[in-house]
Amino acid sequence: MQSLAPVLESGPLFFSSTGFRREGSYTALLPADVALRREPLPGVVTLPQRALLMVPAPVVTAPTVQGAPWWVSPLVGPALLCPPQRVAALAALGRDLRSQSKGRHDD
Repeated sequence: MQSLAPVLESGPLFFSSTGFRREGSYTALLPADVALRREPLPGVVTLPQRALLMVPAPVVTAPTVQGAPWWVSPLVGPALLCPPQRVAALAALGRDLRSQSKGRHDD
C-alpha cells in the first residue's frame, strides 16, 4: 500500500479506529481558514476553528494493540499542514471507490 504522505505533501494525518460512528476515520490537519469558508470542502467534515481535537502522541506512528489513534503521516512542524484541495480530492476518491465496491456486492 502506498503511503498517503506524498499525496498530502507530508501534511499531518492520523487514523482512529473509533472515529466516525466507530467505523474508523482519518483526520487531516488543515489551515485554520478552512473552517471559515462559505463553501465547505466537498466530502470533508471540518471542525470549527477552536474545536478541541485529541491527537496521537508524536511517537505513535503505527497501529496499536489497543486501537488508539496513530499518525499515518506524522506532524513534522507547526507550519506544515495538509493542502485542503488534496484532502478534498482524496476524500472524493475514497467515496467513489467505496460506492463502486458497494455496487459490486449488490449484484
